[in-house]
Amino acid sequence: MRYAHSLPFLFLILSFTSTYCNKADSIDLDSSKSPITGAIMIDPTLLVGIGATPIPLQLVNSPGTAAPNTVTERSTSSNTVILELVNPLSPDTGETITFSFNTNDPSSIEISSIAGSNDNSYTFNPSLQAYQAVISLYLDDADCVEQKYSIIAVDSITNVPQTISFDTKDLDKCAFVATNDGKGWQGNFALDSKLDDDARGFADAACNSSSNKPGNFPSTMIYKALLSVTGPSNGSKTRGIQYNDWPFAANTSYYFGSQNKKMFTTDSGRTYNFNPELSQALGSGLLWTGLLNTWSDATSKILSECAGTNQAGGLVSWSSNSVSISAIVGNLAATDSNLISKQTALGLPDYNACNKFRYFLCIGQ
Repeated sequence: MRYAHSLPFLFLILSFTSTYCNKADSIDLDSSKSPITGAIMIDPTLLVGIGATPIPLQLVNSPGTAAPNTVTERSTSSNTVILELVNPLSPDTGETITFSFNTNDPSSIEISSIAGSNDNSYTFNPSLQAYQAVISLYLDDADCVEQKYSIIAVDSITNVPQTISFDTKDLDKCAFVATNDGKGWQGNFALDSKLDDDARGFADAACNSSSNKPGNFPSTMIYKALLSVTGPSNGSKTRGIQYNDWPFAANTSYYFGSQNKKMFTTDSGRTYNFNPELSQALGSGLLWTGLLNTWSDATSKILSECAGTNQAGGLVSWSSNSVSISAIVGNLAATDSNLISKQTALGLPDYNACNKFRYFLCIGQ
């Protein structure tokens, strides 16, 4: 048979020698008590898989075409990987090979079913046209990272495990704090000549170019700053819960930083009520947000969004670094709504002068 294997006779001799040569006892030469048989019977597990390599499998999208597979998180349809033998069995020999399957992290990704099987095994049998193991998977991991997972396959001939890795697409989103190398930004960051007084554009660009973005985050993910921008009210440069450009999505889980701390899961209104509070604080320092603790913008832009006056007499959000103008900040050390809107002891927003340097909370899209 093609995949049959045998152990070298030398192993038996070594087993015999190791077991008996250093003993002072005489060796019983009764054929029913063969020393070689005795050596094997002492520990038969020594014989399993010695010098063997697993029967190789490969990922395919269609018969004979090797290709990577991607498993999408929390998808209940079309979430399959297909495995074939690298060297298919011949229907003329009558050979079959059975594999048992598991995943490298059953708590995050599990095998839902295998087509044509009642358990986590599959038998390749050419006489039954059984050439492909179609394995349905369910992924639900507690992070925002699109890491590789693996199927562990063990064949019935060698009993040697092999791993077959595949890509994943995570539905959860990442978040981090952009600090400008610890310096932060004053409240007039909208006055950037390249962005034409566009606070939203500047803050988003700062997030996406930030050196604070963890290296394990998905490389293709883009970020928006959590920021209220209500002036000028031309729609194309505004941001708030009432606008389409709000950075949070509905019913989505968000994870923070390189350690993937769970922040919260938003509701259908694209916010979170902080009940329960966050399990741990995100860090330390203050954020420019311009938000009330209800996630909405405040009435006065001069008080809440560092708004200066442009040549047309209109208020432009985040255009002043004057000590006499202020903005609302969030507190990274808070686990409640103070994270987005720091409050005073009187229950009012803790307005910060716009000459202060603060950070941005960057939200993955």
